[in-house]
Amino acid sequence: MAQSHLNLLASQLTALQAYNNGAQFAIIDGHSLDVPSVVAVSRKNHVPKLEDSDAIKIRVAAAVDVVQNLALEAQSQYGVTTGFGGSATTRTKRTALLQKALLACIQCGILPDFRSKGVKDLTPEDYSLMLPQDWSGTRWNIIESLYTLIEENVAPCAPLRQSISASGDLGPLAYISGVLTGNPDVFAWYGEGEGRKIYDSATLLRKLNLAPIDLIAKEGLALVNGTAASAAVAALAIHDCHILALAAQVLAAYAVEAIKGSQEPFQPFLHDLSRPHKGQIEVAANIRHILKSSKLARIQHEESDPEGQLRQDTYCVRGSPQWIGPLLEDLMLAQDQIDIELNSTTDNPVVDIDSNYIHHGANFMAMSITSASEKMRLSLHHMAKLTYSQLTELLNNHMNKGLPPNLSVNEPSVDYCMKVADVAAASYLSEIAYLANPVSTHVLSAEMHNQAINSLALISARYTVDTIKLVRMIMSTHLYSLVQATDLRAMEFNFRSLLFEALRSETMSQFGHISSIAVDDDDFFQGLIHPLVVLLNASTWEDSGYRFEGVFRKLSGYLQKQLKPRIHADKDINLSAIEEWQEIMSGRAREAFVLSRDTYVPSAGSKGHDMLGRTKALYKFVRGELDVQLHWGDPEKDKREIGTEISKIFRAFENDSIAPILLDVTSFQVDSAVSKQLVDKIYEKRKAAALELEKQIRECHQQGDDRRISLIIDQLVDMFSNPNNALHVRNGGLIGLAGTAIALGVDVAPYMDKFVYPVLDCFVDPENRIRYFSAECLYNIAKVSKGEVLIYFNEIFDALSKLAADSELSVKNGAELLDRLLKDIVAESASVYIPIHAESEKPYNESQGVLVPHPVDPYSAKKAFSLAHFIPLLRERIYVVSPFTRSYLVSWITVLDSVPELELISYLPEFLEGLLKYLSDPTEDVRVATEVLLADFLREIRDVTVVRRRSEKLAKSTHTVGDTESIVPSEGGQTEHSITDSPERAVFLADHDDAQYPDSEYKEDRASDFDVRDAGSWVPGQGVKIDFPSIVEILIEQLDGEPIHCFKVVS
Repeated sequence: MAQSHLNLLASQLTALQAYNNGAQFAIIDGHSLDVPSVVAVSRKNHVPKLEDSDAIKIRVAAAVDVVQNLALEAQSQYGVTTGFGGSATTRTKRTALLQKALLACIQCGILPDFRSKGVKDLTPEDYSLMLPQDWSGTRWNIIESLYTLIEENVAPCAPLRQSISASGDLGPLAYISGVLTGNPDVFAWYGEGEGRKIYDSATLLRKLNLAPIDLIAKEGLALVNGTAASAAVAALAIHDCHILALAAQVLAAYAVEAIKGSQEPFQPFLHDLSRPHKGQIEVAANIRHILKSSKLARIQHEESDPEGQLRQDTYCVRGSPQWIGPLLEDLMLAQDQIDIELNSTTDNPVVDIDSNYIHHGANFMAMSITSASEKMRLSLHHMAKLTYSQLTELLNNHMNKGLPPNLSVNEPSVDYCMKVADVAAASYLSEIAYLANPVSTHVLSAEMHNQAINSLALISARYTVDTIKLVRMIMSTHLYSLVQATDLRAMEFNFRSLLFEALRSETMSQFGHISSIAVDDDDFFQGLIHPLVVLLNASTWEDSGYRFEGVFRKLSGYLQKQLKPRIHADKDINLSAIEEWQEIMSGRAREAFVLSRDTYVPSAGSKGHDMLGRTKALYKFVRGELDVQLHWGDPEKDKREIGTEISKIFRAFENDSIAPILLDVTSFQVDSAVSKQLVDKIYEKRKAAALELEKQIRECHQQGDDRRISLIIDQLVDMFSNPNNALHVRNGGLIGLAGTAIALGVDVAPYMDKFVYPVLDCFVDPENRIRYFSAECLYNIAKVSKGEVLIYFNEIFDALSKLAADSELSVKNGAELLDRLLKDIVAESASVYIPIHAESEKPYNESQGVLVPHPVDPYSAKKAFSLAHFIPLLRERIYVVSPFTRSYLVSWITVLDSVPELELISYLPEFLEGLLKYLSDPTEDVRVATEVLLADFLREIRDVTVVRRRSEKLAKSTHTVGDTESIVPSEGGQTEHSITDSPERAVFLADHDDAQYPDSEYKEDRASDFDVRDAGSWVPGQGVKIDFPSIVEILIEQLDGEPIHCFKVVS
């Protein structure tokens, strides 16, 4: 078990979902079939893709040639030039007729009258998924025709019984083959919905525009002589078994809660160290994880616990890991056997193309499928036996620690709730036990004693499917009972809370004045509460009308015992006072009991739900999504029968809708040992735990366990984002998240949406250390995710602008580190980075007030960073007054302006007005930085203007420039200079218009800036659009208003 059973199931359910929603397609290529693909095609009408490359077709044709050539030689070939089975002593050269004779003798199964009303599809499994491979010697048109049957959702009508799976699953496969040959006496289902009906094969082929196939040498044998039918049924069965095996673990944990059992039997020492079977370790870990947050399951046995007279829970409660663990190991082995079989050539004989030889053997012997099926069926029995044992203990008021008999909510004399459901479960288990017997021990010699051994694989697989249905029934009954028990526990809790409060107040009222007891005298009252709990648990079989009289009559003896040493020396215990106390308490107990019962509302937010551990998700599913009602035992309240409600759960097992819930309940997050260290108060331990978590995440990533990574991230986010958590817990969550990001590297991208926003929320946390660690965490995330972090640039920029003015120096320093890293990433990647995972550039919205219509480049639609999306935020933030934030903004504008491809100058009017105000800032650093930035903008405006003028001038020129000009005729017959068609192209000319710059110093500077003598160089400013009117308008407004600080343009 290199991979855990839980991860195997999770990955298969993920694959199945991908098949169902079209994100992935099953591939039929001879080696890629798996259990999820069989389930998707068979149950979800998924249409797989057929690998039809030329290379495969060539090999298929080569195999056909080998068969045809060898059929002409003197050496006989089984099933090609000989008879079949024990009749292989015959010889013939009529190879095509031989194949027809084969199908004729096999198509002997007993079928129902298809014209009878109520006859439905007899082949729920799509046997034809396992198409012949290139070693079988069939032509490509047969493979294509079989694939068409799958595409069109055709279900050939095959007999349920006939095959002994020795020379393959002859019966069902022969009837599928009969459809291909157009046999009018072979039928199939075709159509969708109400239009789906049975057609004879000849009619069906005409509807599908398929020609009947005339089989040639070996093709009939290749079609029928395989294990496709039994392997398909087994694949469906193993899928269901995995879900039931997970359900067995969840229900076992749920039973511990319902029975108020102990978590002690699931501790790692017993499994990881003292008896380290892999399956046992996994089951114990799963149950331990499920129960960790339970308020019902005891941490360990306490001698003082009034409900803990039995030192250990019963075997069916505490022995689940040892019982279920080996079953997981068997199911994993069964899965391996089925996976191999699905992609095997199970034909005989088998064509060896490379050696030009036909090998004779027995690959049709499906004993591996029989072995897998019998492991499954025996495992199913053991699951059912465990479930039944837990169920009967739950319903037995002598064993269930205070629950009423049969889980009755109403008075036990008129409400028998689960009594006969118990009987029904017994019937299910009895039938399961019968079916669990091996089929393979019933092999008979068949077919002229040629098939003296045969696998009976299809029979075994079919019985496994029958067993699955029965196990679903017993588990559905158990789950219904567990949910009913949960609500009874909630009623019990409410009742006892009221009763214990009444006990204190009434006892004080009756005896407080004659004794030294006080309301908060726990020693005294525990001496009453403990025996009271025992008496309550022992009397649940009685109706409430007289139950509590007996309870408090017996409790009065304990009362006297507790009072005796506390009575004042001059007082005595009055017997009439004891009797009065009994009577009052009996009445108050009954009132509290009825009130707790009648006012209880089962729901996702109920007390019952809140008392559970991770099984609360299952409770919510049953009570919420499935709308399974509590059975009140009152005809006025119960509008649906118990069987109707249990059937809802059964259907959830049938359609797999319960599977994701079971996964959610058992979902592992951070390893418990690492989790404990991660929240340690000592920083060094938290850091060590983060390093260990990093290793675990890396291992999960290598195994492709995305689901567990996602759950771990969810847990870490919950740790640091919950303000109610202790400081060291929140810091541990942030450190753990940083370690997770480091382990994933750039592949952290698909998870970033889960945690970026919660981390940014921490930037404004009132606690200094949270702000610091959140900045440090995001630094590590940004460092490994690189350009991926640009998707969240606006949000990070905005959050950092607040930290720039933080009063805590350490926080400010941490923010500066993150800020510098982000600037490096922007400078390097902002203009070019396209996310690994699909992400559209944020839409540019002109209505937000951007003055310059920025051209939308269709090739940048997938870029992580969008300047157009950022400008509205900058426009809003530019009017801050804090000098720290102003410095932060100026530095960022400088960085963005340093990336020529972004063309920030196009958006200058959007933030120029606010930026000019910085020139009068009282802080010199802000003024100087702003002056330098504005000088850079002026230089850019000048350069853009120069480039544009030169382009315009060159566009008008009619003179030839060097060898770079070509003259082509225009539509009007005149010649055009192609070099000037595009202003952008024109700027690559080496000529400079120095006449515009009489100043020699400036000419020299321009020459160095725009030395474009090398053809193809890029010139800054080309194609850039500047909104001069808006800039001038802003400048005039500034001149008309308050004087602004002058600055020197440095050229």
